[in-house]
Amino acid sequence: MIYHDSHNNTITTEAISGLPANYLLYVGERTAHKNFNRLLHCFAGLINQHPDLYLICANGGAFNTEEILLIKKLNINEHCRQINVNESSLNYLYQQAKVFVFPSLYEGFGYPLLDAFKIGCAVAASNTSSFPEVGGDAVHYFNPDDTHSMYKAIHELLADTLLRKQYIDEGYEQLKHFALAREIEDTLNFYTKVTGRQ
Repeated sequence: MIYHDSHNNTITTEAISGLPANYLLYVGERTAHKNFNRLLHCFAGLINQHPDLYLICANGGAFNTEEILLIKKLNINEHCRQINVNESSLNYLYQQAKVFVFPSLYEGFGYPLLDAFKIGCAVAASNTSSFPEVGGDAVHYFNPDDTHSMYKAIHELLADTLLRKQYIDEGYEQLKHFALAREIEDTLNFYTKVTGRQ
């Protein structure tokens, strides 16, 4: 499906069947600096308040043994799913998610923030690294070293529809500052693929 966001950008989505109606979205790898284990602990608390909530992890490969053990220990295995998707399906996941959560301890830039803004997905993310510069006022921030801080930010977005909409609207505005930077990167990536140079 092709649709246009509020600023008339063309976005292709590919529907995914069987998705829960109420879920948080996590995207990408789950190495140590991504802070995924803390998110799991936070999520275990969140489903006490939101029993129909799920955690969808897009890409990054299947859960490893350590993650499976932690998920079972926290008794959230019925609420956690990992799926590998293409770009169109990922757009759909952003579109349908209640909140995109980006809990990393540090990142070089944080392009998934811009992807969430583009689709119109509310974002809860770390207040460290480049995130405040990239996200501006369009992100509900938390301290990535503090599970309660993470919990509070995500819960507030889940519980308040108007707050989610406020951050979504701010996201569209924030994206304007990075439109040219993203266009340059996409062009460079295209020529890298064409020429075979890294």
